[in-house]
Amino acid sequence: PLGARPDCLALQPQVARSGKCNIGRLLAVVTMVKTTTMNELDENKALVRRHLEEAVSLGRPEVWNDIMAEDFVLHHPLVEPGRESYAAALELLRAGFPDLNVEVLDLVAENDRVVVRYIERGTHTGDFVGLPPTGRSYEKHGFALYRLTDGLLAECWMQEDDQGFQQQLFG
Repeated sequence: PLGARPDCLALQPQVARSGKCNIGRLLAVVTMVKTTTMNELDENKALVRRHLEEAVSLGRPEVWNDIMAEDFVLHHPLVEPGRESYAAALELLRAGFPDLNVEVLDLVAENDRVVVRYIERGTHTGDFVGLPPTGRSYEKHGFALYRLTDGLLAECWMQEDDQGFQQQLFG
């Protein structure tokens, strides 16, 4: 019977007990729940986009103070945990590639995770980890999975075409 439907019981107990369920109201509530979730997902995607386009591409590391947890972890063997370590690693990269730019191609969000597909570009015009400038440019495709906590970037796992990066710069 309709009165036994859990969706009706949760929304309108008095109506559900009578055997009548307002399906229109049920659909409205489900739509509201999805809209709220979509807003949160859009906010998460906007945070990742801000990280890549504003902080990384425009060279504004101060943005990370607003969008990145202090104990942020980039799962990379050469970068220690912490927002300061991440900022130091990006500073080394930007020193070698002052025109560093990240083009966001796709952003997909679910729950507390955001996946981004991107292209990173730069020209080797500065010293990079002891290597003198080559003047060569690179284009590196990559994917990253970010986990957010309390509206901040908390963790990141990346997969990039590092071999292609090396071949473009050093032959």
